[in-house]
Amino acid sequence: MHLRFELFGFPVVIQPFFLITAWLIGPRGDLMSSALWIISVFLGVLAHELGHAFAGRHFGLDPMIQLHGFGGMTSWRNRVALGHGRRILLSAAGPAVGIAVGLSVLALAPVLGATGGILVAQLLTYTVWVNLGWGLLNLVPVLPLDGGHIASSAAEAAFGPRGKVAALIVSLMLTVSLGLWAIWNGQIWLTILAVILSISNLQALGPFRSKEETQSTQKSATPTSDAIRAYDMARSLAASRQFDEALEWLEAAIRSGLKNGAVLDADPIWAPLRDTARFAALRRSLRG
Repeated sequence: MHLRFELFGFPVVIQPFFLITAWLIGPRGDLMSSALWIISVFLGVLAHELGHAFAGRHFGLDPMIQLHGFGGMTSWRNRVALGHGRRILLSAAGPAVGIAVGLSVLALAPVLGATGGILVAQLLTYTVWVNLGWGLLNLVPVLPLDGGHIASSAAEAAFGPRGKVAALIVSLMLTVSLGLWAIWNGQIWLTILAVILSISNLQALGPFRSKEETQSTQKSATPTSDAIRAYDMARSLAASRQFDEALEWLEAAIRSGLKNGAVLDADPIWAPLRDTARFAALRRSLRG
């Protein structure tokens, strides 16, 4: 069951797996530490997505925020064409908020920690790590992280579609390297993350693997990076048989610019849902 509310006029949906994942990757030595960590993660990820949402609203988009098992995502309920510069600013807005919050807390930590006791000091440490640490990590040029979207938009502005392909290849090389390093050092969660990111990049490269596929994609309107990211999330959820959540993300992908229905037809991941009314309605809304 999802928690739904509005914040600053933005619809927010929190999936249970968000809190479960936050607990799994955090300290579990005692209940208070776990609670402080989950609070820090929730507020930090929400602040990050609000950065995207406010930037999107400024550019005429209609944002909605979802916090899920892999972090958070801001998608758009309307379609507005944005230039490369605005897409870069939109991607950078989330990490910018996190870095600003993290640096502010880091500057105030000596004063607040000295007067607030051990629990306050622990909360401040978690807040700096989640906001500043994850904010900087998000700027690594790996898709679908924000840094990857920034690099992809910049490369596409400079070199056209070939720039986007180059950004995907660089992203894939980095995720594979990260995965090998994580395996070598026994980092289980980092290994899982690297595998997920590598699969996402391989899937995103699919439309560019042949000239015919590239031309077909251009004729049917190339999906935006938000659409690709949402579609990847939908596939991951469908693979784990979380079908309701998968269809919600598929709807988000369509709202963000997914147009080509042939993509769904060729994807075996949707086999269990092809005969359902909701999936059929989504398929009818697409071309091809």
